[in-house]
Amino acid sequence: MIPIENGLLPLEDTVSIRYNKNYPVVMANKLIRAKKDRLSTLESKLLRLAITNIVELDTKLNTYTVSVAELADFLGIASSNIYTEVQQIAKSLIDKKIYMPIGTYDRHGNENYELYNWVSYVKYENGVITLRLNDSLKPYLLGLDSLFTRYGYDNILSLPSDICISLFEWLISFEGLRIHQIRVDVYPDVELETGEFAFPIDVLRKFLQCEDKYPNASDFIKWVIDYNLKIIMTHTLCRIKYRTVKKGRSIKYIVFRFVGLFEDRQLEADIKKLRLKAGLPNEY
Repeated sequence: MIPIENGLLPLEDTVSIRYNKNYPVVMANKLIRAKKDRLSTLESKLLRLAITNIVELDTKLNTYTVSVAELADFLGIASSNIYTEVQQIAKSLIDKKIYMPIGTYDRHGNENYELYNWVSYVKYENGVITLRLNDSLKPYLLGLDSLFTRYGYDNILSLPSDICISLFEWLISFEGLRIHQIRVDVYPDVELETGEFAFPIDVLRKFLQCEDKYPNASDFIKWVIDYNLKIIMTHTLCRIKYRTVKKGRSIKYIVFRFVGLFEDRQLEADIKKLRLKAGLPNEY
């Protein structure tokens, strides 16, 4: 961890954040797919903004200062509403954790985790928030040459919640299956076509922090998966279809697959209607 003297971070490790919606968010797939504590929408977008400021040749994580007024302008948020929330972030973000699976299980079959905090330092003062990404996350953010996902920050600017952002990231982390026409057989009781990927409902509940919400699988699919997929496909170029697989009378798996842009005419027609309803142009 970076040494702190008299409660202050070394000045040379502190840089002003750069605001550019075209900068990419680049994270290891293992980090994207890990279970995480629920974040506020602003926390979620602020963390990804910090990640966009990591460049390819970086060998260390910097400490970033973020102007609240500039952040509000960048995210299209009324500055009168953001100051109170940023002050709350300074208190809450330091405790938000990532549950990184380590590949072993306890005697009850539950997956064992390593716990990481997103950040190791947060300060709010005079309209500026200072934060440092946890150095323990370096293997998942620096020097990535395989098993990582990259997307433009502009994709998440209009996504309204941490659940929506997390689902978007999780889905596109599997896009390589379609691009490279890969067939995976992780769950032997589910027959998959090339490019498809399946996950148990219970796994998705945990990942999206919905263990205690919508106990009925159909409600979970309607109010979490369907609801957020519509938003994702309205505001990004992500195109996803899914089917469900029952075991007995219950839905046990959701099987997803990517479809190419304009490949599915009915899906594109539906998305055009959603964009029109949202007051968005149909050109991307």
